Amino acid sequence: MEKKPIILYGNNVIAEEVYWESKQYDSNFCIAAFCVSNDYLNGETSFCGLPLVAESEIVQKYPPSKYDMLSCIDAPSKLRNRLLIYNRLKKMGYFLRNFISPLARILGQVQMGENNIVFANANILRGTRLGHSNTIRRNVNIGHDTIIGNGSNIGPGVVMGGFINVGDSCWFGLNSTINDCLTIANDTLVASGAVVMSDTQQGFTYVGNPAKRSFSHKETGIMMNVHTPAIRQNNENSTNLEKYNAAFMSALTVKMDSLNSKMEYKSVPSWDSVGHMSLISEIESVFNITIKDDDMFEFTSYEKGKEILKKYQVEM
Repeated sequence: MEKKPIILYGNNVIAEEVYWESKQYDSNFCIAAFCVSNDYLNGETSFCGLPLVAESEIVQKYPPSKYDMLSCIDAPSKLRNRLLIYNRLKKMGYFLRNFISPLARILGQVQMGENNIVFANANILRGTRLGHSNTIRRNVNIGHDTIIGNGSNIGPGVVMGGFINVGDSCWFGLNSTINDCLTIANDTLVASGAVVMSDTQQGFTYVGNPAKRSFSHKETGIMMNVHTPAIRQNNENSTNLEKYNAAFMSALTVKMDSLNSKMEYKSVPSWDSVGHMSLISEIESVFNITIKDDDMFEFTSYEKGKEILKKYQVEM
C-alpha cells in the first residue's frame, strides 16, 4: 500500500534536520507541509520552502485520511510536552510515522512504536524496544536488549550499554555514557559527558564521571532554556558576529554586555553542561554547520568559540 505524504509538526531545528536528511537520502519520505500551534506562527507562512500551517487549520487543509504526521517537537523547555503533543495529534486522527534515516543501522530485531526519529549514523542493536516519540540523534550507540520508553531525547554521541531500561521523558546530553544493566528513571537528565554507573532516581539531573545526583526537577519535569524562532532564524542582513552573539544570548539567557573575554564555561550559572549543549545546538543551527566532538569540548569560552568557528569557514 502506498504511504501517505507527511506533515511535520514543528518549525525547529529537529524538523529542519528531518526535512533535509529525508530530502537527501529518503525519497519515499514525502513531506508536504509543516504545522505549528497558532502561538508559534509569528506571521510566517512557509518553512524550508513548504507551507507552514496553523494547528487549528491542519485537519481542514491536510486531513488525516490523506496525510500522516510526524511530531518533531524536542520541547526541552518542558520535555513532558512532547508526549502531550503526540497524544493531541493522535486524537485529531493522524497516524504518527517514524523517521529512520537510511544511514542509521538497525541490527537485528528491534521493536519500535510511533513518532520516533532516528538520525544518521545511529546504531541500535538487536532486542531493543522503543516506545513512542523518542529522538535519537547522530552517532548514538544503543546496546542490545535495551528498553526505551516514551518521549526521550538521546543526544549526539551517547553510548548505552545492553540491558538498560529507560523510562519516559528523559534527556541524555552530548557524549554521555550509560553502563550496562541500569534503570534510568522517568524525567532523568544526564548532562553532557556524564558517565552513569548506577540506577537513577526519578526527576534528578546527573553530572560528572562517575555521574552524581544533582538538583531535582521532580515536580516540573525537565525544563531548559530554549531558542526562540526569531533568534534561530538566520537574518541575511546580520553579520556573523551578530549571529554568534545572538546564539549566546538565546541559549544562555545572557545580556549583550556580558559577551566579552571574561565569558567562559561556568562563568555564568546558565553555561553549565546542559547550557553548553543548548549553545552548541544553537550555533550549529545559526551557521548551518556540524561541530566535531573535539571542538565541542574545546569550546570553553566566548573567544575560544570564535577561533573554533574559523575551522568551519565562519569568520567574525
